[in-house]
Amino acid sequence: MIDVLGVDWIQHFNRCTESRIVGGWRLLILDGYSSYTTPEFDIYCIEHNIVTICMPSHTSHLLQPLDVGCFSPLKAAYRNQVHELARRRVFYIDKVDFLQIYKGIRNIVFSAENIHAGFRALGLVPVCPERVLSSLIVVRTPLLPRVLADAEGAWVAETP
Repeated sequence: MIDVLGVDWIQHFNRCTESRIVGGWRLLILDGYSSYTTPEFDIYCIEHNIVTICMPSHTSHLLQPLDVGCFSPLKAAYRNQVHELARRRVFYIDKVDFLQIYKGIRNIVFSAENIHAGFRALGLVPVCPERVLSSLIVVRTPLLPRVLADAEGAWVAETP
């Protein structure tokens, strides 16, 4: 099945980045969305020297620099504005209110400084993989204790 949105997007990416190629290849880091996992998308990438890497599921908050450097501060700034309105007894925000609030905070959080900070925080520029690796929570499944066999040697299941 052809996912038109994904193919349109990769063509847009190619047009916007082809004049900035250093060397022969570009790296594109994806979030695993289904639009990016079609044969047509892959073929287009191969034909245009675009290497893709998919991030593991549920890791974008750790691996996407704009989530860390821009969107997280955007959410915090919006939340602060809503709390301020609530302190002034404004408890309803319509679309126009939202757009006015967004317009006021957008230019503050989408700055070159915040964008660069997101890349630094994730250890992408300069390269420092330990920054992300040290923030991962590793959950290990405990090993089951050895189950003693009953007198006949059969295994006995026990519910904890």
